[in-house]
Amino acid sequence: MKDNEDLDLDITKRLKKVEASLDFSIFPKKDNPLPPTDNNNNEKIDVVEDVNKEEQEIINESSENIIKEDEPIEKEEIINESSENIIEEEEPVEKEEEKEIKEQDEEKNIAEPVKNNEEQKSRSIKDKILKYLLLSVIAIIVLILSIAGFKSVKNIKSSYIENSTVNYQVCLKDNNYYAEKCLKENGEYLSSITDTILIDYNYKADYQTSEKKDMNYYIKSSLIIKNGEESEKVLLKQEKQLISKQKVSIKRKSLSILKSIEIPFSEYNLYAFKYKNDFSLTSQSTLEVSLILEDEETEKELSTLVIPLTQDTYHLTKKEIKNQKTIYERKGNIFLIMLFTLFIIIGYGVSWFYITKLCILLWNLGIKPCIYKKELNDILNNYDSIIVSLKNKNEIMDNQELYEVESFQELLDAREIINKPILYNKVDETSSEFYLQDQNKTYKYTIKESNFDEYL
Repeated sequence: MKDNEDLDLDITKRLKKVEASLDFSIFPKKDNPLPPTDNNNNEKIDVVEDVNKEEQEIINESSENIIKEDEPIEKEEIINESSENIIEEEEPVEKEEEKEIKEQDEEKNIAEPVKNNEEQKSRSIKDKILKYLLLSVIAIIVLILSIAGFKSVKNIKSSYIENSTVNYQVCLKDNNYYAEKCLKENGEYLSSITDTILIDYNYKADYQTSEKKDMNYYIKSSLIIKNGEESEKVLLKQEKQLISKQKVSIKRKSLSILKSIEIPFSEYNLYAFKYKNDFSLTSQSTLEVSLILEDEETEKELSTLVIPLTQDTYHLTKKEIKNQKTIYERKGNIFLIMLFTLFIIIGYGVSWFYITKLCILLWNLGIKPCIYKKELNDILNNYDSIIVSLKNKNEIMDNQELYEVESFQELLDAREIINKPILYNKVDETSSEFYLQDQNKTYKYTIKESNFDEYL
């Protein structure tokens, strides 16, 4: 626009110059009109023609300049139009490539979370198995220890069978009558030639239940002098501990004691004679040698050998225990009984709960593949006439819009409208896919083992 205005100004200036050279104006002035003569008119016509020619030349020159100036613009416009056409042609190719790249990225983004979810589910199941197993073992250990502790502190009513025997030999002084140094038991013996008596104690008790108990045993002698041969009145009783207390324990539901001792018969007999003679008494004297068992509360005489004194001849008497059954009850600690009872209840409940959970989880891990295979086989067998198996997934067109459906029934509903076969693709042993294609759309249903995780 600016160039055109400049051109008009230039033409106007040139016309004014022409007018000045001719000393009149093309356009007559009102103040000084020219006289209407023929010569003047002819001259005016010639001048006007010359001016028109010159003006036409100026206009032609200006138009040529305008055309020359417009030529680059037109060339640029043509170039721009061609480049735009090229760009427009390249744009679909670039868009298709970008679309493919985006689709690949989307598939990766979809595949990665699915893979991560599968790994997380597998890891979660393993963690559950380990957790249930560990808690079950801990609960079982607590239960066993609680039961053992309860048994050790509760009130126990049980029994045991005991046997206690005593054997002896009478050893003589040097004499001219007996070849043996020691005579066997169950005989009649002479007091005057008796030196010592060897005694062997043997005691055994078998318990009905396991016991953890420590006891003590010892051997004592009791010298008893009574007034008269048949009197029960005791004139003298002297007790003496012949061996110190020794510890013994119940092992494997059994208690055993084996002990031997030598009694100086001549010394005890001489002491009883002296007592009798000093007081001029008709007395009866005996020596009792006993094996004593001592527990926390009581003392029990297990077996005794009775030896007569101050007699010319004597016979020894035994006091033994033969297959005697003893029933006893031991009272436990009430606080410990209640504590162990509580632990037993907790241990039993927790162990039962987690063992049950573990069994159900393991059972479901075994049954889940079976459910998947059963569902897949039901689909393939029931709809065999409308299902076509694919060799590979590449046979399905990639440029179609993909729609995921939640169940095979929805795929069947879509097929009733589309009326095309359903395509089957086996992904692996734990996953299968079904496709239904309709022009530029594809419907997809996927069945997996993981679809049955609700059974876990």
